[in-house]
Amino acid sequence: MPANRAKRPKGTFIKDIVIHPDDIVIILDRSGRIIDWNATAELLLGWTKSEVLGLPWGVLFPQSGLNLKSVLSGREFASGFTAKRKDGSSLALYFYTRVIKDGKKQITGILCLGRDVTQFWQPTETAAESERKYQALLDISHDAILVLSTKGIILEVNPAATAISGFPAEALLGQPVAKFFPLENQLSLALFGRRLLRDGLGKAVMEIVTAEGKKRVVDINALVLMTAREVKILTICQDITNWQQKEKSLSNTERLLEELINTEPAGVCITTLDGTLVRVNRVAARLFGFQEKAILGEKMRDILPKDIIAILPQLRTTLLEKGNFQIELVTRRQDGTKLWIAINSLLLTLPEQPLILLVISDLSAEKRALLEIKESEARLKLLFKQVPAIIWTTDEQLNFQSTIGSRAADLGIRGEEAIGKNIGDALGPSATLKQAHRRALSGESVQFEYEKGGRVYHMRIEPLRGLEGELSGTIGVAYDITELRTPEKRHRKKDGDQGNDL
Repeated sequence: MPANRAKRPKGTFIKDIVIHPDDIVIILDRSGRIIDWNATAELLLGWTKSEVLGLPWGVLFPQSGLNLKSVLSGREFASGFTAKRKDGSSLALYFYTRVIKDGKKQITGILCLGRDVTQFWQPTETAAESERKYQALLDISHDAILVLSTKGIILEVNPAATAISGFPAEALLGQPVAKFFPLENQLSLALFGRRLLRDGLGKAVMEIVTAEGKKRVVDINALVLMTAREVKILTICQDITNWQQKEKSLSNTERLLEELINTEPAGVCITTLDGTLVRVNRVAARLFGFQEKAILGEKMRDILPKDIIAILPQLRTTLLEKGNFQIELVTRRQDGTKLWIAINSLLLTLPEQPLILLVISDLSAEKRALLEIKESEARLKLLFKQVPAIIWTTDEQLNFQSTIGSRAADLGIRGEEAIGKNIGDALGPSATLKQAHRRALSGESVQFEYEKGGRVYHMRIEPLRGLEGELSGTIGVAYDITELRTPEKRHRKKDGDQGNDL
């Protein structure tokens, strides 16, 4: 390292200072530049004396915090800090400084006496970090926190403690904690303190008196802390006044809730966030083939079918993100029978702990009925495809809305291709057909025979009405009666029109 050479002042001497062989000795001039550097400094820091002479103190030790003006004014400086060796590695140093005076008592320089305290520094830093974390917890905790001496004197309080008590921090600090408890609680408080010092921890529910003279009920959790220097008592207090006041109504509500859960036709399960069952009604137990009391305290993943276990991670993630989750799935009971269920779950953010509410509905009967309906519809469609009949519907503009039947193509109605087309486009320009559909739109029921492509059909056109009786179009049925007609009638033509009189 380059250095500006500086001369050490003549005639300086050090008085009343004992220097040990392992001490670092650095002497500065009045401007803070290094004018002397001993062998111990060379050994510990790696720079030779010739490399550092003339360098400002702050260049080598930027983190020391040395205030040159303060030292020159007569104030002594003592501090520990981290420094860098020549090779870039770190070490911890502790320095003590004082001014050097000549025979005329004039300040000629500054003596900096230091030691390597690296082996002691890390524990100190760790303790400081712990202290910062501890202080941060005090500040952000929503519960009232008080640190007491073993004699019950308040040493520290957090903002929540001042909020609950109504007293400012300065009115609490240094006061006996018993001062803020009513007279009728003094004996209980003293007994609690004795048990706490004997056992190391304790819990109690007591009343305190606020700055307004009102009583508040607090839940107290206390712990004896053994530090290197002293013994303290840490107390965490939670205001439960409102809970106490509502206890009776809550107990009535809980009984009502119990009755509702047990009479609910769906299965009800209440679990902790990790899936432990804390409440289950008879319906839920019966759905999966368990005894109600036998599964309390069990994990859901250990007792439910695999189909449900597979969705539990998704259920928990969605609940934490959105607060609710719904799904339908099919699984099997313990006896192997199919079980269709719908799961509706909700995240309950309770003061004690968050819980998950699951309402499990058995959809098996509905699903089986739906399957039967679908099977019936399939059979009906198959029947219509086989019988020699055609059924269609139109809207009020006489556009096809639906068609079914094995002979639809013979009549000119080609399945889905006809949907949306007008009857005139699909069935041809038959005045008879158009007139029949228009009469149906006016509310009449029309029957007639119609011939097309060598086939004879018995037609019936009716008005199509909605659920409330409103007219929404027409419905037509055509039945092939060709084989019932005589050959003469089958081939008879009337005035160029294919339909008989309406």
